[in-house]
Amino acid sequence: MASRETRKLCIVAFWVAVALALTGMLIGVSIRTVPDGQLGILHDTTAEAFRGVRGAGRHAGPPFFKFILFPGVYTTSAVNLTCLTGDGVHMDVNATFQYLPDADQVENLALLFGDYGGYVRALDQAAVSATLAACGDPPPLQGALLARLSVALGQLNTGVLAVGVDWRAQPSEFGDFLRPGPDLVGHAANWLIDRAGAAGLLDADLSVSPLPASCETQTVSTPGLETPT
Repeated sequence: MASRETRKLCIVAFWVAVALALTGMLIGVSIRTVPDGQLGILHDTTAEAFRGVRGAGRHAGPPFFKFILFPGVYTTSAVNLTCLTGDGVHMDVNATFQYLPDADQVENLALLFGDYGGYVRALDQAAVSATLAACGDPPPLQGALLARLSVALGQLNTGVLAVGVDWRAQPSEFGDFLRPGPDLVGHAANWLIDRAGAAGLLDADLSVSPLPASCETQTVSTPGLETPT
């Protein structure tokens, strides 16, 4: 009799251990972490569907899910190329800019480009095209690049915070660092007005007043984000 009771207890203990092990496995494959400074698109790999965007921290989801990571803070990228100015002069350009995809649109960006790596390739192509176009524009070159980057990256639901330019084939005064604020808005807006005037779209000479100091945007420090290859 005692032997039968002992056997039952052993069987119960075995199945309890199995249940605990399975529970631990399910928890292990159902919790993932989004690093600080990043956004995670929850990808249900079983259903092959996205389940929303999560901020930094630990999150639960369906078994075997994963996160597709996008930057949640401004990230720096660079463009290095040789182009022609409007006067036909070859110019070496080193430009850096800070960008941030719209948090409300990162899921759509992942649907469109597959992952962060695909998005970055599209962003790099847009930045190169914008820089080549800005080379042929009249001064101020910094304002031209800012305006063209803002339009090109805006089509990717991405904002531009600051633009750093080294126009090495031009006088040193063409090198500058711009961020949203009175100076940058004036450069970009005046460039657009100059272009509109050259095209005959404006009959009057317009100027742009600087924004109040309260409208300036502060630079955000950016942690590194590893780009998939």
